[in-house]
Amino acid sequence: MELFSIGVVRRAHGIHGELKVESLSGESDHFKRLNDVQLCNGSVTETFTVESVRGAARALIVKLAGIDNPERANRYRGWELKTGREHAAQLAEGEHYVADLCGCGVFHKGIRLGTVRSVWENSQADVLEVEIEGGEVRHVPLLDVYVGEIVPAAGRIELRVDWIVE
Repeated sequence: MELFSIGVVRRAHGIHGELKVESLSGESDHFKRLNDVQLCNGSVTETFTVESVRGAARALIVKLAGIDNPERANRYRGWELKTGREHAAQLAEGEHYVADLCGCGVFHKGIRLGTVRSVWENSQADVLEVEIEGGEVRHVPLLDVYVGEIVPAAGRIELRVDWIVE
């Protein structure tokens, strides 16, 4: 099963081992339908049954079976909360999962310019980290002025301009 990061544990909450979790999508409804989740920190993954979820996207309070005190809960501070694609937030028109953009070819007028290595957040816009042919890295703001059609199923991102990766 392909896992998607849907939240980050910010800290322990209360005396019963609850976790304060921030949703990475800004949505919270999908958290309330979760049965099992994985907490991940690098290559370490632990699976838990979800007992309860309450709150809103920036301050969800999540209770996981087996985490019963604040000391144990604090152990997971900074860990990612992951689940399967089917439990991730629903996408709106024009939205894409970061995982689907990584590995896509970047093209301009049908000519392959490189491959998306990662996507990172910036205060202005998300940024595609593109490895161009030859191994150099360029950064492309994920804005309509630079990026045209995005078709993750085809592994393709079309740029409106090519100079941005020169």
